Amino acid sequence: MSVGASFTFQVIGQRHTPAADAFMILSAETVFAAIAGAIILGEHVGSLQ
Repeated sequence: MSVGASFTFQVIGQRHTPAADAFMILSAETVFAAIAGAIILGEHVGSLQ
């Protein structure tokens, strides 16, 4: 349910965002996920991951 809702909001947001801005935001998604995992879950991120 939450994945479907977030994907729907992502598609709606992309329609109202310039292509260059959407590219930068979606490209940085993995970086945000790694930072959130390190902060919230206490995961260790190494250079080989």
